[in-house]
Amino acid sequence: MRIFLHNPGHNGDILHSLGIVSIIIKSNPNFKFVLVPACSSFLYTDLLNERVAIEEHPVIWNTQMKNSMLNTSNVISQLHHIVYAKYNDDIYINIWKLLTDENKCCISLTSRGEYCKRVFYNMNVQLGVNLEFNYNSVDIIPQLPITDVNAIISKLKSYNKKIVLFYNLNSFSGFEYVKQTNDEIIDELITKYNSEDYMLLLVKQNDKYNELLNLERDFNIIPSANGKNLIDIAYIANECNDVYFKINGGSLFILNKMNIYRSNVVNYHLKADKEWQDVVQNEYGMRLCD
Repeated sequence: MRIFLHNPGHNGDILHSLGIVSIIIKSNPNFKFVLVPACSSFLYTDLLNERVAIEEHPVIWNTQMKNSMLNTSNVISQLHHIVYAKYNDDIYINIWKLLTDENKCCISLTSRGEYCKRVFYNMNVQLGVNLEFNYNSVDIIPQLPITDVNAIISKLKSYNKKIVLFYNLNSFSGFEYVKQTNDEIIDELITKYNSEDYMLLLVKQNDKYNELLNLERDFNIIPSANGKNLIDIAYIANECNDVYFKINGGSLFILNKMNIYRSNVVNYHLKADKEWQDVVQNEYGMRLCD
């Protein structure tokens, strides 16, 4: 028997459920697992071993972040809204559902431990498969795999200026909970940090602000289906002075143990309403500035 941990969600969904996947694997050493993410597969790098393999999702997100059907005959493509199922003696668990079901705020993790335990209890009753979910609240917070962006960080620091990074990304789920456009936020930051002491850095290229450095054009951090670019940016954010972000999957890669730990040094600014700010601060433990 193999346990397929599949996730049809986009980058943020893969990130926020990373801790859940890690706990399932660690709590059940006698099972073999197959990880099947629809994108951001690089997040699973540290989880792979002789009993944990990875496969391409049949409904994958391409580098333009638009999902396209690759193989509708694959069993996983039929399980988008099913929490768990058994097929040909294998078990399929929808990690996206473990993250979002009965969860008012899609990035909230506080209720996920008990929810997973309840799902696994029901699965044991119905399918006779006994999975454990041994966790504490810290375990559920994502931990990024190691990546090397030291050359980029050294180059940025060579300017001898305080670095203000803005995640000028947009949500592909249709919501960001901020009324300002990226251009309006950039204008605001240009005014606020109008000093030779600061350097404003964007994530994506914006032709209207061609004079500003951006990680995509100037440092070749290009969007990729495996999500490594988003992990690289999180490492760069960890070395900046101020970071501005919104509620979208790419920006929220900074909600991981490394960046949270350094939020007493890096000034993080979330462009969102109080409900989302409360989740980021109280559940993830990230310090936010006004």
